[in-house]
Amino acid sequence: MLGVYVHTPFCKKKCNYCAFYSKTGREKDFSKYAKCVAKEALTYEKQDIDTIYFGGGTPSLLGAENISQMLRGIKSAFNVCDNAEITLEANPKTVTEQELCALFSEGVNRISFGFQSFIDEELSALGRIHSAKDGEDAVKMAKNAGFENISGDIMTAIPNQTMESLDITIDKMLSLGLTHISAYSLTIEEGTPFEKSKNTLSLPDEDTERKMYRHLAKRLKAANFEHYEISNFAKDSKRSRHNTKYWQNEPYIGLGAGAHSYFCGERYQNAEDIDAYLIGKDIKCNIQKIDEAELKKEKIMLGLRMSDGILYEENSKTDKYINLGYMERVGKNVRLTEKGIDISDYIFSDLM
Repeated sequence: MLGVYVHTPFCKKKCNYCAFYSKTGREKDFSKYAKCVAKEALTYEKQDIDTIYFGGGTPSLLGAENISQMLRGIKSAFNVCDNAEITLEANPKTVTEQELCALFSEGVNRISFGFQSFIDEELSALGRIHSAKDGEDAVKMAKNAGFENISGDIMTAIPNQTMESLDITIDKMLSLGLTHISAYSLTIEEGTPFEKSKNTLSLPDEDTERKMYRHLAKRLKAANFEHYEISNFAKDSKRSRHNTKYWQNEPYIGLGAGAHSYFCGERYQNAEDIDAYLIGKDIKCNIQKIDEAELKKEKIMLGLRMSDGILYEENSKTDKYINLGYMERVGKNVRLTEKGIDISDYIFSDLM
């Protein structure tokens, strides 16, 4: 079955590290944007869908009414299975228990909070609009609304972060009873405020960044989280079904300004232009036909991100990494070891 991704290119405030397409101060466009997403869904032939993911930007900023309108439009345009995973990304500062109850009753059954840290000084440095307490309160409200599948993002190697402050954030994340955690190391992206001030940022060095990642992974695994993908950990078999489609190179349809799709053997993108999207212009761009050679490369790169790995094929390069301890055989598959994850980008490039 297909997945549907809805890009919500709106934010209350741009974070200092974020390079994703989003705009601030466009509240007047929320309702019209929701209608346009529902309309775009109807441009596709009826497909069987088992995951829907509202990402951004800050989808929760649109409010329950607009999100529900988009969701109803998607359900009208596609055959959405009864047990579909429907995820909403949310900033803790932009949710209320009333709104969360409305979303849960509409069918949203998974919520992913962008915590990043539970240290207020670190959140301020990142440019986040929420506080550590907002993060705690958001989880309580989500549980009261009926959500059982709750994910949270955490960042490492951020300005002024220490091993001690990282442990405080991990302790808090574990105390909240989350079913999924996504962990990302800060990367300085072109065009962001951090890129402009990178020479003045107090950032951990590369060795410390790796140490933080390994420490985080060790603590989460000790708390019974499955390390199923390089940056993702799941408890009680609550892997992200939607994101797993990306790593397993399965097709998905992207709706909204800036959304990416992989459908009918092509990768393409909707233009990063809210105004063009709102007037219904033909906005598909960057269309790339995926041939067999490219598909095989993508399956290597994406599949090796997961603990399941990829089908083992005997060749000198794969065997070299196995002998060096960077990869290991698991049944008919081969996957990266913890040691291999540290140089995963190099291994992907070499194998492809």
